[in-house]
Amino acid sequence: MPFFEWSDKYLVNIPAIDADHRNLFSLANSIHEHVEQGTGHAAILQAIGHLLSYVHKHFDREERLMEKVAYPDLAGHKKTHRMLEQMVQSMHRVYTVDPDAVDPQKLLEFLRDWLQGHIIKSDMQYEPWINNRIQQAHGDIAWSETSHTAVPDEISVEVAVPAAKAWIIHACARLIRNDDWRAEVIEETATRAIDEQLANDKAIAAAVLR
Repeated sequence: MPFFEWSDKYLVNIPAIDADHRNLFSLANSIHEHVEQGTGHAAILQAIGHLLSYVHKHFDREERLMEKVAYPDLAGHKKTHRMLEQMVQSMHRVYTVDPDAVDPQKLLEFLRDWLQGHIIKSDMQYEPWINNRIQQAHGDIAWSETSHTAVPDEISVEVAVPAAKAWIIHACARLIRNDDWRAEVIEETATRAIDEQLANDKAIAAAVLR
């Protein structure tokens, strides 16, 4: 039996969102499998990274859906999303810098409570409104199915930055992709920045720390 067991009680009867939720459960189960099998910090970190990436995509999809049907509590839902994203991001950053600080069992328990609680307590609140609006639109509102695919060694990263600073991101990306020696300087700078933020991240992620 999987640690994060999917059940039809989590269905919101919106195909794209239900597919996202199933994938989130699957990604969380992959973290559990790595923990149970003792595959090492690198595998767990990668699995958490995959989950974080998919969380961003899922929340964006949900919010665009709610905007399209004028869901009245969109602002509240967005606030909950930002809080959850911050928590997962902080866990990911803490694990990147100091994996031994994270208690794997507490991490799994947090993910279980979050996945089950968010879907049942939060997403179920919008289900009647959205499905009613879809019916009123006579099916004109279309949602695409989604599926999780393996993340390759190279991934596309989307990040919002001031337009005048975008060249910095492009330049850094080229150096890193080409394995230029200057990429080490970028990595060192990023590591220092992560170290400076670690205390704040640990405060946010306290629920999963040893």
